[in-house]
Amino acid sequence: MDRPRGEVDVAYFIQVSESNLPLLPRLLRALAHPANAYAVHFDRKIPDAELAPVVAAIRADDRLAAVRFMPREVVTYRGISMVLNVLSAMEFLLAAHPGWCYFVNLSAADYPLVAPDTVRRLLATPGVAGAGANFASVSSPQTWVNTVTEQRIGRLYVDTSLAFGGEENGTAVVPMKIPNPLYAAAEWTARKSEAWMLLHRDFVEYTVRSAAARRLLLAFGLSIEASEHFFVTLLTNTARWRRSLVTNHLRLVVWSHRGVKAVQHPYYVDDTEPNDSSAYMFAGRLASSTALFARKFRVADSPLLDTLDRSVSGIAPAASAADAAGVAATTARVRDGLAAALASSADRVAAWEGRLAAAAAAGQLPAKEDRTPLDTPRGGGGAPVAGGDAPAADVLATAAPP
Repeated sequence: MDRPRGEVDVAYFIQVSESNLPLLPRLLRALAHPANAYAVHFDRKIPDAELAPVVAAIRADDRLAAVRFMPREVVTYRGISMVLNVLSAMEFLLAAHPGWCYFVNLSAADYPLVAPDTVRRLLATPGVAGAGANFASVSSPQTWVNTVTEQRIGRLYVDTSLAFGGEENGTAVVPMKIPNPLYAAAEWTARKSEAWMLLHRDFVEYTVRSAAARRLLLAFGLSIEASEHFFVTLLTNTARWRRSLVTNHLRLVVWSHRGVKAVQHPYYVDDTEPNDSSAYMFAGRLASSTALFARKFRVADSPLLDTLDRSVSGIAPAASAADAAGVAATTARVRDGLAAALASSADRVAAWEGRLAAAAAAGQLPAKEDRTPLDTPRGGGGAPVAGGDAPAADVLATAAPP
């Protein structure tokens, strides 16, 4: 169908596990738009008896005609297979739909806080699609990130799903208790983010087709939690993509509540108050967020989702003037939040380029975390190369006879 002016098509990838399978049909209905693309992956560990009725319900819904199911793979929680599954989805969506502009990865435990039309318009605004902006969180400070990555990437782990065994055998990440010699020698700086991203099609194509991305993927192949490191490390260690990075994943994720920090998993945003099952603990945060999506939910078709649809996102018709006003306020708030994220990241890029210029003026290499070594095939650490391609001198040197 023809794309309305001022909108871009979006490709959604939704990873589904056994625990969040019941939430999928409603999520798909909330995301539905005839011009978008949708790829759903069901972990092979989901029992067929549980999966069959969910698939049948989706196929029977005319609103979900654009939804496509990927071939099922075994995905190991915290393993490299999670990254490989995202890469499979990127390839799948690039082949399935030639016109989308943005790739959004979700789990079935996510839910939108704005309507599909609004997402399409927001991503088409100046400074976003036209600038090739990519959205991912970047954890800080880097000293803490270095400690985390030394444990996750600086040691060797094996994802047993790579053995192509059946799901009945189970999957695990097995620590080898051996240092990874590649980590200490790496010219690139490992970064950390949450695993949720909005990526421009240009970067998606680079991720699945470039030599630099393939080499970096191999470097992460024997690590743990690679989904929180691989994509953001690729973004920040190449000059073109570092300039495109907006350090905000546009999700509401609650990691701290009333002074108590979550550890491995965030809070469920549809939890109710301990003494009042009708009062949702995070309803206020959801209604005032500047994010496009929130996570994690665990109750399918809850009253909270009905309220969000009606008075926050506008996915469902407003039942009152107050509902309509709430939807209008959400749109304005999210638009302003997006503009603030773009401005903050522009300042961050300017500061980085200033440090590069100062180092060059002093005849020194930039600090390691300011370098973009994936721009050149030999590593190096000099000035960034526009576009992340090999400089002409390197191409000629490679082609010259010995």
